[in-house]
Amino acid sequence: MNSIAYFQQEQCRNTTTMEQMQHYGKAIFALQKREPKLVNHDKTFWRYSHYCPDCGDLLEREGLKYCPRCGQALDWSNYREALKR
Repeated sequence: MNSIAYFQQEQCRNTTTMEQMQHYGKAIFALQKREPKLVNHDKTFWRYSHYCPDCGDLLEREGLKYCPRCGQALDWSNYREALKR
């Protein structure tokens, strides 16, 4: 079981106060940001633009490990495939 599933299970099973639920929610949110998501690529006439899969913000540089706006971990493994289109 990964950490996110663990905290989701604990949140449902062991929370008794609203404060505890908020803490579990924040932990789940932070852990989800650490799991890399595939970057969205968009081809214009002469160049490619890259966008965060979580917040949709334009990524100014290629190969960033995290989105500078929201902190989402980024996965560029689909970049070469996008260049072929």
